[in-house]
Parts: sequence; C-alpha cells; structure tokens
Amino acid sequence: MRAALEIAHEARNSEENGPHKPVSFSLWQRDSRIRALGEKCGVFGIRFDDAEQNAAEKIIRGLLALQHRGDASAGIAVSDGESVTVKKGPGTVKKVFPEGESLPGGSAGIGHVRYRTSGRSDVSYAHPILVEDVGLAVAHNGNIANAAELKKFLRKNGLLTWVPQSVMKLIHKNTSDTQMIAAAIAHGLRQGQSLEDAMRIVFPLINKKGAFS
Repeated sequence: MRAALEIAHEARNSEENGPHKPVSFSLWQRDSRIRALGEKCGVFGIRFDDAEQNAAEKIIRGLLALQHRGDASAGIAVSDGESVTVKKGPGTVKKVFPEGESLPGGSAGIGHVRYRTSGRSDVSYAHPILVEDVGLAVAHNGNIANAAELKKFLRKNGLLTWVPQSVMKLIHKNTSDTQMIAAAIAHGLRQGQSLEDAMRIVFPLINKKGAFS
C-alpha cells in the first residue's frame, strides 16, 4: 500500500502528466512495486452536495489514477437526481473517454476499470451495469464465490424473466456476478423497498465467501 501511495504521489506531481493521461497504467507497466500488488479492477465513486458540480470529470480522473488495476474496459454512471446515464466501452480510460468529449451531467456517480479475469473485453462485460427502470447502476470488484445463492434468489423470485436473453446466457455460464447483484437489488426496489433495505436482503447472499467492493 505504501508503494502505491508513493507512486500515486509521484504521478500527481509530474508536470508532464495532464488530466487525461493514464499515468497510473504507464507506471504499472514500468514499476515492479505496483505490479507486485496484483490489484485487479478498480471502483471509484463521488457525490457532491452542490447539484451544479459535474461528477463525471472527477470520476474519470479517479479512474485514471486506478488505471493500473485494469485496462479491459472502463465506464461511468452519473446521476442528475432524475435519471442515470452510463457510458462505457472496451479499453483504457483514455480510449473510452477521449479528452474534449462531452460527458453526462450529474452531481453523483460511480466508475469502474476492469481487469479481465473471465469473459471477453467487449462492452457487454464492462461496468457499471444499469437497470434503467429503477435507476440503479452497479459496479463490482472482487470475487463472489457463492454466486449460486444469487442464482437461486433470481429463480425463486422469477427474475430470470426480467433479465435480457444475452444476460441470461451470462448467468447460466456463471460469469457475471454483477448482473445478478443488479437484478437482485432491483427486485427489492420494484417491491417498494429503499436501496438500503434491498441491500440488506441481497448482502447476505454474497457475503458468505470471497472479497469484493
């Protein structure tokens, strides 16, 4: 951890690195201290009390600092209080969010960079996952070792009828924990539960084994 903090400090203080240059990934390539950490995927979130603040730019800068954690895909989800907008794609943060490109508006959001452990590097595997009808976006990093519990929950509550065919294939292959987490939480929201209450029901299903954020 100390090595990571030292290197991040070096990156922030490098005059040659502008706000849209993936400094952390280049450092990961050439610095054995970062590679030795074995970090996989990165998650970043921010919320401003001031509704006029633009969260997207800050999230992207945060993801650039986490670029060493994965370059298979990058994505953000931003909320303006009324709706959630997701932009994501395969490749590095710089590739998905080129400098000068317009960004979604909103004062709160999350971001994700993916380290490919399974699946392809195309956009179908990129985070965040958006459930539009309830305004829910989920980004996940880690290992849900007992994903079978989530699958049982989905089947018990008839949620596989909601999940698109392409996502059902992922669930049957047991390769998309994030899709199942999003579907399970969204079910609670549709039942009138608060986000906190929905999480209280889903969390025990994914908290028996593994580590995640």
